[in-house]
Amino acid sequence: MQFPRERRLTESGEFRQVRSDGHSKAGSSLVMGVSTGHGDAPARFGIITTKRIGNAVARNRARRRIRAVIQESGEKIPPGTRIVTIARHRAATAPYAKLRSEWLWLTRKLLDSTESAR
Repeated sequence: MQFPRERRLTESGEFRQVRSDGHSKAGSSLVMGVSTGHGDAPARFGIITTKRIGNAVARNRARRRIRAVIQESGEKIPPGTRIVTIARHRAATAPYAKLRSEWLWLTRKLLDSTESAR
Protein backbone atom coordinates (compact mmCIF):
# COMPACT_ATOMS: atom_id res chain seq x y z
CA MET A 1 0.00 0.00 0.00
CA GLN A 2 1.31 3.41 -0.92
CA PHE A 3 0.87 6.26 1.51
CA PRO A 4 -0.70 8.95 -0.71
CA ARG A 5 -2.00 12.22 0.66
CA GLU A 6 -5.66 11.13 0.49
CA ARG A 7 -4.85 8.23 2.87
CA ARG A 8 -3.23 10.54 5.46
CA LEU A 9 -4.73 12.69 8.17
CA THR A 10 -3.22 16.11 7.54
CA GLU A 11 -5.22 18.70 9.47
CA SER A 12 -5.26 19.18 13.22
CA GLY A 13 -9.07 19.03 13.25
CA GLU A 14 -8.96 15.49 11.90
CA PHE A 15 -6.57 14.44 14.66
CA ARG A 16 -8.81 16.09 17.28
CA GLN A 17 -11.87 14.34 15.88
CA VAL A 18 -10.24 10.92 16.23
CA ARG A 19 -9.25 11.83 19.78
CA SER A 20 -12.74 13.00 20.76
CA ASP A 21 -14.92 10.50 18.82
CA GLY A 22 -12.78 7.38 18.95
CA HIS A 23 -11.20 4.98 21.38
CA SER A 24 -7.55 4.82 22.35
CA LYS A 25 -5.22 2.24 23.78
CA ALA A 26 -1.59 2.45 24.88
CA GLY A 27 1.22 0.01 24.37
CA SER A 28 4.81 0.23 25.52
CA SER A 29 6.06 2.02 22.37
CA LEU A 30 2.89 3.32 20.73
CA VAL A 31 -0.43 4.92 21.62
CA MET A 32 -3.22 4.47 19.10
CA GLY A 33 -6.54 6.18 18.59
CA VAL A 34 -9.20 4.73 16.28
CA SER A 35 -12.40 6.30 15.03
CA THR A 36 -14.83 4.45 12.76
CA GLY A 37 -18.00 5.30 10.91
CA HIS A 38 -16.70 7.74 8.31
CA GLY A 39 -18.64 6.28 5.41
CA ASP A 40 -17.09 4.31 2.59
CA ALA A 41 -14.02 6.52 2.41
CA PRO A 42 -10.72 4.64 2.47
CA ALA A 43 -8.98 4.20 5.82
CA ARG A 44 -6.84 7.21 6.75
CA PHE A 45 -3.81 7.32 9.00
CA GLY A 46 -1.94 9.92 11.03
CA ILE A 47 1.38 9.71 12.85
CA ILE A 48 2.47 11.91 15.74
CA THR A 49 6.08 12.08 16.91
CA THR A 50 6.86 14.60 19.63
CA LYS A 51 10.18 16.05 20.74
CA ARG A 52 10.16 13.67 23.70
CA ILE A 53 11.29 10.96 21.28
CA GLY A 54 14.54 12.76 20.60
CA ASN A 55 16.11 14.91 17.95
CA ALA A 56 14.85 15.24 14.38
CA VAL A 57 16.79 12.18 13.25
CA ALA A 58 15.14 9.98 15.90
CA ARG A 59 11.66 11.40 15.20
CA ASN A 60 12.00 10.92 11.45
CA ARG A 61 13.31 7.38 11.90
CA ALA A 62 10.36 6.50 14.14
CA ARG A 63 7.94 8.06 11.64
CA ARG A 64 9.46 6.15 8.70
CA ARG A 65 9.26 2.85 10.57
CA ILE A 66 5.63 3.41 11.60
CA ARG A 67 4.79 4.44 8.04
CA ALA A 68 6.39 1.20 6.78
CA VAL A 69 4.20 -0.83 9.17
CA ILE A 70 1.11 1.01 7.90
CA GLN A 71 2.10 0.45 4.28
CA GLU A 72 2.60 -3.24 4.98
CA SER A 73 -0.58 -3.82 7.01
CA GLY A 74 -2.89 -0.91 6.25
CA GLU A 75 -4.86 -2.63 3.49
CA LYS A 76 -6.50 -4.85 6.10
CA ILE A 77 -8.12 -1.87 7.83
CA PRO A 78 -11.84 -1.48 6.98
CA PRO A 79 -13.01 1.57 4.99
CA GLY A 80 -14.24 4.54 6.99
CA THR A 81 -11.62 4.07 9.71
CA ARG A 82 -9.27 6.76 10.94
CA ILE A 83 -6.21 5.78 12.93
CA VAL A 84 -3.78 8.07 14.77
CA THR A 85 -0.54 6.50 15.97
CA ILE A 86 1.47 8.36 18.59
CA ALA A 87 5.07 7.25 19.05
CA ARG A 88 6.34 7.10 22.62
CA HIS A 89 9.99 7.64 23.47
CA ARG A 90 10.63 3.86 23.36
CA ALA A 91 9.60 3.79 19.68
CA ALA A 92 12.88 5.41 18.68
CA THR A 93 14.93 2.44 19.90
CA ALA A 94 12.42 -0.40 19.55
CA PRO A 95 13.14 -3.02 16.88
CA TYR A 96 10.97 -2.88 13.76
CA ALA A 97 9.43 -6.28 14.55
CA LYS A 98 8.27 -5.02 17.96
CA LEU A 99 6.75 -1.87 16.46
CA ARG A 100 4.97 -3.95 13.84
CA SER A 101 3.57 -6.48 16.30
CA GLU A 102 2.48 -3.77 18.73
CA TRP A 103 0.80 -1.73 15.96
CA LEU A 104 -1.09 -4.81 14.75
CA TRP A 105 -2.07 -5.77 18.31
CA LEU A 106 -3.37 -2.26 19.13
CA THR A 107 -5.26 -2.08 15.83
CA ARG A 108 -6.88 -5.47 16.40
CA LYS A 109 -7.87 -4.61 19.98
CA LEU A 110 -9.34 -1.21 19.08
CA LEU A 111 -11.21 -2.36 15.99
CA ASP A 112 -12.68 -5.31 17.92
CA SER A 113 -13.80 -2.99 20.73
CA THR A 114 -15.43 -0.52 18.32
CA GLU A 115 -17.29 -3.33 16.54
CA SER A 116 -18.56 -4.76 19.82
CA ALA A 117 -19.71 -1.29 20.93
CA ARG A 118 -22.06 -1.05 17.97
